[in-house]
Amino acid sequence: MADDVGIVETKEAIQGACALTAALIRKFKDGFQPTDIVELAVDAELRMLIQAAVDGSKQIPAEMRDLKADEYADLTVTTVQGVVQIISAVRS
Repeated sequence: MADDVGIVETKEAIQGACALTAALIRKFKDGFQPTDIVELAVDAELRMLIQAAVDGSKQIPAEMRDLKADEYADLTVTTVQGVVQIISAVRS
């Protein structure tokens, strides 16, 4: 039996992608301003989430090959939470 690979990197990728999407929606919904890019770039929390998403991205294929039912459920919850974050950004 293979070692359990886990889903940490996949969850971080989902969280980073959703956070970036929500941030872009919030910044650009009133039209693009050059300062929007600067504000996104200096957002420490967003940078941390994106960096975490990118750092382990090479592990995602192995995590997907080793995916268990409970991990699938966990990723589903993570994705739904991210979609809620995106919808909230659209509605705000």
